[in-house]
Amino acid sequence: MSSQALTRENELPIAEVAFGDIAEQANAIAQIFDCSMAGVIVRGVIQPDHAAELVRRIESDGGSLPSFRPPTLKGCIYGRPLVSAGNGLRDYLNDAKTFRVLCAEVFPEYPRIEQRIDQALKGLGGGRPVTVPCDRDGSPYLAATVRGLRDGDQLPLHFENETLQRPVMNGLRPLLDLSTLMSFYVPLVIPQDGGELRLFHTNCLKGGDSLINRLGGEEKARPHFEERGFQTVVPGVGDLLVFDGGRWYHDVTPITAGSRWTLGGFLAVTRDHQAVHYWS
Repeated sequence: MSSQALTRENELPIAEVAFGDIAEQANAIAQIFDCSMAGVIVRGVIQPDHAAELVRRIESDGGSLPSFRPPTLKGCIYGRPLVSAGNGLRDYLNDAKTFRVLCAEVFPEYPRIEQRIDQALKGLGGGRPVTVPCDRDGSPYLAATVRGLRDGDQLPLHFENETLQRPVMNGLRPLLDLSTLMSFYVPLVIPQDGGELRLFHTNCLKGGDSLINRLGGEEKARPHFEERGFQTVVPGVGDLLVFDGGRWYHDVTPITAGSRWTLGGFLAVTRDHQAVHYWS
């Protein structure tokens, strides 16, 4: 793998492949890393009825799951995301263990869902080991979190690489090639209107990492980003999307009807380019 400058500002190719044919995109993670494509959708990773039942069980019986409620959202993230853990890595790792245990109690098929995502990511890894990292004492990070967004929620313009310098990343940072922090998620419920991922044709390179601030904040910056172009990426329920959310700005449009539930996290290539780690 090599990291190179993104040059095709107005062309962000997204590949598609069926889960059963995933060998056709066996090197997708390396291609995303190398900027030869922006992402890949793997169709049919999770059965839609399992996705719907997981959400139903969490809504009805998931009150004991570790969770995080961002103040700007009506919805909730089930499972503590690493980026919200501050300096509390030990609390994060304890919550990761609790989440895995309780999720399997709330929905017995949940371990199988994680296994399918793991299988799909391994299938895109080009033969490299693709694993959830562990702390020094062997405690594994959380593989994925469940994010529920409600009517009126949205996610602002952002790029994931801006989180790489947070203190909570100290344990992972030396292990990773920091060129990009890729994103992955599986839609569990799709809203009737809104809640779409927009992948902008503007990246954080060559000074773009401070572009929103230099333009006067997100509300003033958004027309500039929209004018430079974007594409809407729409994986279906049960599909896995892996994309270069680290370098490319993206957002989620306001939900105006229904709710949006996803299961996902982040992944990165190791510093020696011999493996891939993923977590949430």
